[in-house]
Amino acid sequence: MLQWIENNLKTAIIAAIALAFIISAGNYVLQNVPTFTNKLGPSFEMMDSK
Repeated sequence: MLQWIENNLKTAIIAAIALAFIISAGNYVLQNVPTFTNKLGPSFEMMDSK
């Protein structure tokens, strides 16, 4: 039983770290999307006008 708890704890810690990483990466992307779209916007508009 103790071994099972230990294994689950390790899995839970890894999952928590992975989740935190995904959340921080998601926040970073969300914060930077406006700047990406502002940079790409004019080039897309030029392509559309042709």
